[in-house]
Amino acid sequence: MMNLRHTPALGLALFAIATTVHAQSTPRIVCWTDDNGQRACGNTVPPQYASKERKLFNDRGVVVETRAREATAAERQAAIEAQARAEADAEAAAKREAYDNFLIQTYPDVQALIDQRERRLSDLAGRRVLAEEALAETRKSLADLSQRAASLGEAGKAVPDKLQQQINSFADAEKEHQVALDALDAKGAELRERYDRDIARFRKLTP
Repeated sequence: MMNLRHTPALGLALFAIATTVHAQSTPRIVCWTDDNGQRACGNTVPPQYASKERKLFNDRGVVVETRAREATAAERQAAIEAQARAEADAEAAAKREAYDNFLIQTYPDVQALIDQRERRLSDLAGRRVLAEEALAETRKSLADLSQRAASLGEAGKAVPDKLQQQINSFADAEKEHQVALDALDAKGAELRERYDRDIARFRKLTP
């Protein structure tokens, strides 16, 4: 059988163990606020007050822990939405920073941006001229075919199937050319707006 000698260190260790056991075995008091706004205490919290803020006291009446009340469903949803907004804002800020770096690293000065804008708009204008010419030729051909069909009708003759097919084909082509022309106009407006925005941003970044 091992013989333990009583030393100061052993005494301190035994005291610490005894203190810990005592603290763990000593029941703590918990206090909460009831529905009437009155403070109530006990060894356990009634289920209906479990979600409210409560304080735990030791046997000397000292607060050893404060447990916050549980968030309501509305508060939890608000927290989720706030987190989502914060993440979206952070992502947008990161994208802005990345684009700012792109502008500064790509263009030596603001004039380079202006020159590129004018080149792209000029190219778009050239494409628009071709689209207008195609639309005008299609409309002329459609008008001629429609006039031939009208003349046949006035003469009491039936419009041949081939002629009607040509009319339908050019009518479809007219719509397609118009759609393409509108798309070029929209592209031009979008290009100008984007470059104007980039130019203004570049000037702010490089005063």
